[in-house]
Amino acid sequence: MHIHIGCCGWNYLRPEDVGEDRNWKQRYPHKLALYAAYFDLVEVNSTFYRLPQVKTAARWFELARAVNSRFEFTVKANQEITHRDRFASERSLAAYERTAAIADALDAKVILFQTPRSFPPTDENIARLRRFFTAVDRHGQRFAFEPRGWDDESVQAVLDLDLIHVTDPFARLPLTKNTAYLRLHGAPPGDRMYRYDYTPTDLRRLAELISSLAADEVYLLFNNDHMYQNARTYITRFTS
Repeated sequence: MHIHIGCCGWNYLRPEDVGEDRNWKQRYPHKLALYAAYFDLVEVNSTFYRLPQVKTAARWFELARAVNSRFEFTVKANQEITHRDRFASERSLAAYERTAAIADALDAKVILFQTPRSFPPTDENIARLRRFFTAVDRHGQRFAFEPRGWDDESVQAVLDLDLIHVTDPFARLPLTKNTAYLRLHGAPPGDRMYRYDYTPTDLRRLAELISSLAADEVYLLFNNDHMYQNARTYITRFTS
């Protein structure tokens, strides 16, 4: 099992989160370079809100790979697809092509599609997903699907579209095999999403959950307020 470990974004990283001092800029030309020195993976969240220029994404790739030759990006699909047009029309297809161009520039192997609870598994919504995912050119990338509020039966109904089922493993384990894409939001075990600081006991349980998966490859993304510290603790204590 190959485990890629990182966080959802690098912009909020503080040098002290990874044990660096105030002189970090003398060693790293950019915060992304600092991040890449300590992690092998990042999920680019900013693409959900606004897509950068392709040349900006290409620069990100160069900055990260100059520090870490193993570094990998994943990309969150733009909200035009998942939250506004909701896979319904040419607008989604056009937004996907723009998202895919960024993923190509980053050499990303996975694009994440996260749908809101207001996108339930109705017949119409499932039909939209089928039209969209069969129409697009995947550019050699895998598609990860995180449907908020769907039960296992509803998720299973669309997995024939070659989607990776995305979950928070503290809430539920994914239905798909081979490749797992896990996003840790803090609740559960915490009471509120994002605010929770995972304890060593939580992280030990996480390692056990991951070991139980029938997956050859795991993408593990921390997405809570303490994500950088928690991810580093997991790396140092539970990976060899």
